Amino acid sequence: MRRSGKSTIFTLFQNVLLSQGVPAKNIISLNFESLDEEYPREPKLLYTYIISRLHYGNNYVFLDEVQHVKKI
Repeated sequence: MRRSGKSTIFTLFQNVLLSQGVPAKNIISLNFESLDEEYPREPKLLYTYIISRLHYGNNYVFLDEVQHVKKI
């Protein structure tokens, strides 16, 4: 569903995690429509990209506009 506030909910949830003491490095947020950064859109490359950014402890991964990732 487009334009329903999903990105805002992601941001709010990330803020809750931070307020609960989750380190920022353990929150991985990727927006595939970002003009500031470009992320891998091939599934295996995306997997490698995310795995390389995981840290000790619980990690939280947010994939915004994930429909832009190519299907296998």
